[in-house]
Amino acid sequence: MSRSARRAARVVLLGPSDAVLLVSGRDPADDGPGLFWYTPGGGLEQDEQPEEAACREAREEVGARLGHLGPVVWRRRSRFVFDGRDFFQEEVFYVVRTPHFDPVPHALTDLEVRSRMSARWWDLDELARSGETVYPAQLVALVRDWLDNGPPPAPLEIG
Repeated sequence: MSRSARRAARVVLLGPSDAVLLVSGRDPADDGPGLFWYTPGGGLEQDEQPEEAACREAREEVGARLGHLGPVVWRRRSRFVFDGRDFFQEEVFYVVRTPHFDPVPHALTDLEVRSRMSARWWDLDELARSGETVYPAQLVALVRDWLDNGPPPAPLEIG
């Protein structure tokens, strides 16, 4: 199996009550239940900057129209298999306050249509108790730290 290198940008959308908007999905090549939750975002297109990609993906995946995102708050490197392909991904995360809205996808790729299940707002306490698989795994603690302390002076490397 060949490995694909991928750069990605994600946005943590925080509603007025500190709820976080997550998208659920599954690996279309895996017949098991395998449901997981993740922040809107995805791969950078050719010559696209991370902030542009995060805004585009948020609009396409959940209908969020975002302006300037502010600083990158977290960076993550991960390896995973998805749809039968091995990925090494470097991604950045932004955190954005937004009014509550009903998430509606606007432009999904074929792979997103095959793998995406739904989107919903999660209360942080509810998400922490849910037992659901969430990426990044420490999202609740990271968001709570951001709420308590604001953005870090430099992007934090997360696992």
